[in-house]
Amino acid sequence: MAAPLNNFETEVLNKILPTGTFANPPALQVALRTIINEMKEHLLSTGISEQEYNKLAVQTPKIIFQFLRDNEFYYEREGGVFYITEKGKQLRAQGTLEKYIAWREQQHLELKSEMKENEERGYTDKALKEKNEMKLQEKKKRSLVPVFILLAIIVILIVAHFLKLI
Repeated sequence: MAAPLNNFETEVLNKILPTGTFANPPALQVALRTIINEMKEHLLSTGISEQEYNKLAVQTPKIIFQFLRDNEFYYEREGGVFYITEKGKQLRAQGTLEKYIAWREQQHLELKSEMKENEERGYTDKALKEKNEMKLQEKKKRSLVPVFILLAIIVILIVAHFLKLI
């Protein structure tokens, strides 16, 4: 992951996630600025100056958008066109960045557990590949037996037919 977001940036991102705007990258920066403007009075009451607020209002959407790109929640196509990735869709589905991180960790633990279980059973990739190759060879052998029997019958019938004609 790229540089983490601070608490304010995370709060702003979490407010935008449930909206349809998150799925529309071009409109995201405008929506982020709108959310920050809605928080202006609260921010000014915490003691930051108007100049600091203006800097925050300009920088925060850029930082959040860069975070989303760096962490592959958005992907840039040719021509500067952005679209939401599967990771981005999952982030949106989880509703907050914290829930997404917890969900990813849970997915990672489940995958790790499944891999360990498979190794304990002896189903490593190599073992599975060998097992599948053996099954394929057996099927080939079994499928050739009826063909050979059919060919033998045909040869016997042809020979019998010629013997009757001679």
